Amino acid sequence: MNSPASTLEDKYQFLESTATQYGFIGDTRAVFLQRFNETNLTKDNTVLARFIEWSRKPEDEAQKLQDELKKICQILEQDNCPINKPKRGRLPKGKSPWQQAFKWLWETKFQEWQQKQDLDVPNPQAQKEAVCRFLQDIEDKFKYVYPLHRREQPIILKDQYITIQVTMERKYRHDVETIWSYAESEAELKRAYALKGIDDSQPTQVDWKEAKKLLPKKSIMVLADPGMGKSTLLRMEAGLTAKEERESLENNLKNIEDVTFPLFLKLSELAELTKEVTATVIEAILKLIEGKCGKTLATFKSLLEDKLQTGKCLLLLDALDEVTNEYRNQLSEKLNDFLRNYPCQIICTSRIVGYVGFVNKAQEIEIVPFSQKKIDEYIETWFKNAAVYLNNDSVSASELIRELRNKPQVRGLAQNPLLLSLICCLYQEKGLTLPVQRWKVYEQAVRYMVGKWSKNRNPELDEAWVDAKTELLEEIAYQLSINNQNKFTVRQLRKIIDKYLQRENTSTDFEGKNASYLVTELSEQDGILQKFHEDSNEYIFLHRTFQEYLTASYLNQCRDGIALTKAHFWNYEWHETISLVAGLMRNPVPLLETITREKDDIFGTLMLLAGRCIAASEEIYHPIITEIINKIYEFWCRYPNAGFIQSVVVALGQNHSQMFEKLQTILENEKFRVYAIETLSKIGSFQALKTLITVLNHKDERVRSSVVDALGEIHISQAVEPLVTALNDQEAFVRWRAIEALGKIGSPQAVKALIASLNDQEGYVRMNVPFALGKIDSPQAVEALITALSHEDGSVRWYAESTLGRIGSPQAVKALITALSCRDKRVRWYAVKALSKIGTSQAVKALTTTALSDEEGVIRMNTVEALGKIGTRQALASLISVLKDEDLDVRVSAAEALAKIGTSEAIASLITALSHEDRRIRVRAALALAQIGSYEAVTTLIATLSHEDWCFRSYAVEALDKIGTPEVVQALITALRDEESRVRWRAAEALGKIGTPEVVQALIIALRDKEGFVRWYAAEALAKINSPEVFTALTTALRDEDWRVREGTAMALGQIGSPEAVQGLIKVLCDEKAEVRLNTVLALAKISSPNTVSALIKILGDEDHRVRSNAIEALAKIDTSETLAKLIQQPEIDIYCPDIFLLARKLAVRYTKQLPRREQGESLIPLYPELLKHKKIEIL
Repeated sequence: MNSPASTLEDKYQFLESTATQYGFIGDTRAVFLQRFNETNLTKDNTVLARFIEWSRKPEDEAQKLQDELKKICQILEQDNCPINKPKRGRLPKGKSPWQQAFKWLWETKFQEWQQKQDLDVPNPQAQKEAVCRFLQDIEDKFKYVYPLHRREQPIILKDQYITIQVTMERKYRHDVETIWSYAESEAELKRAYALKGIDDSQPTQVDWKEAKKLLPKKSIMVLADPGMGKSTLLRMEAGLTAKEERESLENNLKNIEDVTFPLFLKLSELAELTKEVTATVIEAILKLIEGKCGKTLATFKSLLEDKLQTGKCLLLLDALDEVTNEYRNQLSEKLNDFLRNYPCQIICTSRIVGYVGFVNKAQEIEIVPFSQKKIDEYIETWFKNAAVYLNNDSVSASELIRELRNKPQVRGLAQNPLLLSLICCLYQEKGLTLPVQRWKVYEQAVRYMVGKWSKNRNPELDEAWVDAKTELLEEIAYQLSINNQNKFTVRQLRKIIDKYLQRENTSTDFEGKNASYLVTELSEQDGILQKFHEDSNEYIFLHRTFQEYLTASYLNQCRDGIALTKAHFWNYEWHETISLVAGLMRNPVPLLETITREKDDIFGTLMLLAGRCIAASEEIYHPIITEIINKIYEFWCRYPNAGFIQSVVVALGQNHSQMFEKLQTILENEKFRVYAIETLSKIGSFQALKTLITVLNHKDERVRSSVVDALGEIHISQAVEPLVTALNDQEAFVRWRAIEALGKIGSPQAVKALIASLNDQEGYVRMNVPFALGKIDSPQAVEALITALSHEDGSVRWYAESTLGRIGSPQAVKALITALSCRDKRVRWYAVKALSKIGTSQAVKALTTTALSDEEGVIRMNTVEALGKIGTRQALASLISVLKDEDLDVRVSAAEALAKIGTSEAIASLITALSHEDRRIRVRAALALAQIGSYEAVTTLIATLSHEDWCFRSYAVEALDKIGTPEVVQALITALRDEESRVRWRAAEALGKIGTPEVVQALIIALRDKEGFVRWYAAEALAKINSPEVFTALTTALRDEDWRVREGTAMALGQIGSPEAVQGLIKVLCDEKAEVRLNTVLALAKISSPNTVSALIKILGDEDHRVRSNAIEALAKIDTSETLAKLIQQPEIDIYCPDIFLLARKLAVRYTKQLPRREQGESLIPLYPELLKHKKIEIL
């Protein structure tokens, strides 16, 4: 039928490119790739249909396949495919339309494709040069950043970039973007952890580099508020990846086929090009890249298309929040369809507010606000890069760091990278000091952006023109804010400006200037207005805080400013603006009186707003201020860990002595002491530090431990000395916490004391020292870690190795290479482990030349495993010779590593190892053969399922779950009848991972196995296969006699996520076993159906706190106003119970955000106290 020289890879590429050529997507593409694959020619359609990965499970798979084939044949006919259809009677065998199309495709189109491939093959050197140019262009595009005050003098991005930290779970779920949003979310998470019995000190955030290692090849969604560095992160990834790939290609470390292309794209652009029903993601990407690269792409466009199809592209997709709701769902479907067909890794970004999911199975992570250590690092780097063009030579990084530590009122701004860069720009101006109030920071920034920083480009500007432009910006900001807009078209902008220019009292400075001129000046010259993206006709303010400040400034200038402000008291998104209005006022008392005269809700919304206004103003004394602070303090005492209250207490404690004094006093109160300590740490002033140090000698070790934690959070160098003293505390737990705190501060002053703690009498205290040393950027810390590799405590050695591998600095690499020759074999062993984590070419060279010939077999084996983990060609090429090592463990390790590239020598070695008398060797060989997946390897593994050793059979089953061919599936189904239950449950688990439709009946039968664990794994496996028969079987299993099976079944139904499961799950909420009720609540949370609200509210009275807390989380996810209404209508629910109270408040905030704009107002706030007359009322 075709040339015998054709490889399977050629045929696969032909099918992929043909599918793309004809625009086959989704199920149509999946059917085409399976039905027209030569290896499936003899399979019946009914059988083949079960192997198709459908986007949605059809009721009749065979009929669905026939429908798709009919569609495919119609499209092929349009390309002159000869399909004969007799008018009557049945078609002869082998002459069905798809079979005729199959014959034409392989006999005609495949030959044409091969000839075209031969003609299209470019000169290898020319193609290599073109690819290098393409990667160089990407590298150059993302090489620079432009400081706000000198945009004509770029800085190299990687020189200024500070590695961000990200969470490995969702932590920040705020519904409103404000400077205190992150703090409120942190407090809520801490409370949730406490309710679930989770230690909130466990590492939930890591550096971005570490996160990538933990999530290889996985789709990632990066979430953060504006200005936190989402786009910059993607730009860094694009530039660094392009550089690494180009250098690898130029140095012949990779060939063209192995090179990965990093593609930075705006999701809004992708949405625009895929809005037509027939448009595909691949076509859109090619069009976007072609538009950006032009002629550069012409020589290898087909190569780029191949890379998209084979997963050799890293897609960096920016700003989901810029995609309109109209196109977001459609883009999500098409992108998920693309990912089902092509194995590309994608990294997307989005703002937190408004995000509800986008990419299936994506790992959602969030950028963490800058810690004090990161702030210091950023400032030091900024001043180093700006040294040649500072406007004020007398300022320095250390002075700005000290200023920020002395002024915690504005330190919150510095946690945002964009605002921190603005602070740096301001600080280097002569005659400027860092103000205490936020509004003054914004005022200075605006005036410099439209004034002096523009003056560098236009010397004729004067202060009057600065004033005029500022007034115009106030008008623009106010008009947008009252319409709840932060994004505006150029037409809207011109309309606002034209209307402003036509006023009688408009400044004469605008004479001769029209709207177009002013838009250009404010955006291109001043930079305070920014294009939404490069090719957009929409604009936004540089950061939303500028819009808020300018709106506040407008209101402050108005005669009826308080009346205009009053209209927005109940709009949570206006609260930052209103607090800035108070800060701008010479006397904020009239505004405070207006706020306090209004009727408040049970959450003290207006009282807390008044508190924010006081915190934003200069400290003055007035009876109404005293009264407001007293009420807020009392409110906080009722709900001391409510984030939305604590954030106001912190703001007041930073700016008003009355609140600070109350916190000092309550330290004497045993009930509130820990909460006061935490709040003082968030205030973060030197005064707070001194207060906390006085409590460090408290008799209660829990109090001392809390103080130690607080000192670590403040991140002030003055905290180091008291923490070093705490290293000698009589309680080991306090010492452990002190080590943790010193690591957070990261001061080199602490190194000597930490080294001494390596000899602490408690093991868990000792093993925390390497972590702390790893966070301190100093040569002494690295030296201490190297020394720790020979520590007598194995845990210390292990953590020292892990930390050195994570650091990966040149000093660490050099020290580890030296350690490979140490006489102590423990040091050599851990040095190998650390170098494997670093994985640079220098590390690989040291492992292959030194460690691979170590006299100790265990070191050689460890080295082989390390090289296997690194997985580069340079690392793996050195392992062929190791297959002849005298030590069997070493040989098997080498074969395991070589399994990644499937060498024939490795396969032969592993098959031999399957017969070894040591079970451990047999198991390792089996797992490695599964990784190879060749016919020979698979056949050998299937044969081992009849081995006499049941334990080995179970591991063989585990190995086969990575393959999933029809032969393997049948073998695993047979294993479900194994006499040993542990083999059976492994088989059920393996079949679930394979997840093909033909395993359904076997797993349903396994749901009736006599062993509960087998039934549990069968339920878990069925969760991956959504079909009516699976749903029925699982619903029945909810009544299983074994509570663990009921628990697993509830989890499975939650994973399937069908609303039809709700009624069955609701019945299980009454199960006698708390674990079953808990997992049922989690399942209902995943389904998030409005039909679950009443049942979840009812279970808020459950005796198990885990069930209650997860029910609260589930209710918070169900985004309907009915949730709040039903909650307050339940007479048995105490709305003032802290957990319920916080839930109700979250729902209230969300409800007011969801209201149509014309309806927003005081009358629609649902929780006034009188609405709860049937309940216990607490008057504020």
